[in-house]
Amino acid sequence: MTDSLEGRIAAAERIVNLVPPREWAVPRIEGYQVQRLLGKGVFATVWESLREATQTTVALKIIRVDLAAEEVFGRFAREVELMRKLQHPNIASIYDSRIDKKLGYYSMEMMQGGTLDNYVQTTKPKAAVLIYLIAKVCDALDHAHQQGVVHRDLKPSNIMMTETGQPKLVDFGLAHSMFKTDLTDSAVQSMAGSVIGTPLFMSPEQARGENDTLDGRADIYALGIIMYVMLVRKHPHKVNQHDRWETIRQIAVGQARPPSDFRPGFDSDLERIMMKALAENRSDRYATAGEFGNEIRRFLKGHIRAKQDAKP
Repeated sequence: MTDSLEGRIAAAERIVNLVPPREWAVPRIEGYQVQRLLGKGVFATVWESLREATQTTVALKIIRVDLAAEEVFGRFAREVELMRKLQHPNIASIYDSRIDKKLGYYSMEMMQGGTLDNYVQTTKPKAAVLIYLIAKVCDALDHAHQQGVVHRDLKPSNIMMTETGQPKLVDFGLAHSMFKTDLTDSAVQSMAGSVIGTPLFMSPEQARGENDTLDGRADIYALGIIMYVMLVRKHPHKVNQHDRWETIRQIAVGQARPPSDFRPGFDSDLERIMMKALAENRSDRYATAGEFGNEIRRFLKGHIRAKQDAKP
């Protein structure tokens, strides 16, 4: 966590928040009718667009040309490659893409249900529904991990909801391959020792900058935090909303607090499941996202059975 790295992050935030570039005007992409801005980041914007070939509404992610250095295009190309590789009902499908020195974009299916956090706020689903959604995300992660892909930036805004209430993983811009890569991939690899991901949802090993050894258990930890925040309405660590680096330090060295610390009487079986996903030592977590999902489903079945048995 060097001063230079902190300075680069601060500069990027200023670019996004203080100096909106002219390139955020509605872009023109052949084969698409670009309609409205859905979101913006440091290097890319996402637009709701009509795909003329199929007359379907899609999400169009476009690289910002004003900031697109070679390594940015390289990372974007890597994201496209990974998303094409992942074929799962709970991972957003990619349609078209183009990457060259003048333009970079890809289109993917549009999820009309919004982000997971918006879905929770607007529909206020029951706890059992929330837990079921986490199990579905486990399925998506398990598929990605089997393909050697670690998401590394799992958070509620990177889980989109369909109109029918199904979750889908999106945004693999920080994803990392667990398999060895060729030297030609070096431009898109992370700097050693840098902190990659969103602080509130990163694993302790991410917070320590151990990027070379990250595996799927980092995503399991992030999903554990998402589950915790949705069910407990608190964060398992002593985070500081106004100090990014203090939050990272707390996650790097601290232990997650049990839900019962905030919610006395919290279901002990569910707490055990969540705390295993949030184990500080990754060897103590679920070995796979599939194992995490299976444990969740066993809990749900037992919960439903207990309710049925309790009926007169």
